[in-house]
Amino acid sequence: MNRERSIFITGAGGYFAWELIRQLSQKEFSIVAVSSDKRKIEKYYSGLNIKCVSNNEVLGVGKYMGNCEFVVHTAFCRKSDGELLLNSIKFLKGIAHLAMESGVKGFINLSSQSVYGHMSQKLPDEEGRIAPGYLYALAKSFSEQLLDEVAGGKNGKMAYTNVRLASLIGPGSTIPQNVLYKFITQGIQNKKFKVIGGGQNFSFLDVRDAAKAIQLLLDIPTEKWKTAYNLGPEKQTNILDMAEIVRKKVYEQTGIQAIYKFEKDDIQLNAGMDSSLLYEVLGWKPEYSFEDTVEDTVKFIMNEQMQAHQ
Repeated sequence: MNRERSIFITGAGGYFAWELIRQLSQKEFSIVAVSSDKRKIEKYYSGLNIKCVSNNEVLGVGKYMGNCEFVVHTAFCRKSDGELLLNSIKFLKGIAHLAMESGVKGFINLSSQSVYGHMSQKLPDEEGRIAPGYLYALAKSFSEQLLDEVAGGKNGKMAYTNVRLASLIGPGSTIPQNVLYKFITQGIQNKKFKVIGGGQNFSFLDVRDAAKAIQLLLDIPTEKWKTAYNLGPEKQTNILDMAEIVRKKVYEQTGIQAIYKFEKDDIQLNAGMDSSLLYEVLGWKPEYSFEDTVEDTVKFIMNEQMQAHQ
């Protein structure tokens, strides 16, 4: 494997990594896919020219990173479980040190919009106040600080960036079971879904756009990378608009008259970021609208259900 156009991707069994690897495999990239479940990713990526290895193999031997130009670190526990989150942080530390020792050119760590908290009136840019409000967000904040110390400290010699992602949605191998997914699946099952609140504003980005942005970032000279970028949609979506769009798209694709019940409550949520810096750096903006993504997700879930019953 030549170092040029070679990439090392952790968390390869996850939702985002699946889409990123799918896109990169269509380009001139040599890919090493890393997961805690090697058999799972071997099945996922069968037919593709991808090297699949386990987390233990990587940290135990280290040879798999030696020829890689980039690392994209997506592996991280999604649960607010202290022990599992600590293990995720330890794994990042091991991967970051290994990347430094292996002479990796650039390290992209996937972080989260949750590091800002969800109550700011103004959408934060990359200089915004870091105010994690729960355990997962705190762990993500710490992972950024850890990478700063490993790669950007006095012995640092590796370009790196922390990409703070919005919540991801869209068709894919393992769609996150967030509020949007629940609305769609309940609508398809002809179950009345409940909308509580009304004041919640969400920030959802299509997983295909997220992967495209990371792909474009790999083409930017690493010496020009900032240490943090926000990656989210151009606009937020209110929970009531979300429910209405789901209702409309479920009907258009299935003929099912999805019904939702609204219960007003004083629940405040303002999830989102100002992603204009990364848009400018990449010369790019998200391609998929929220409506497009919901439509494609409905189609994907329906197709998966049909195949499961064949």
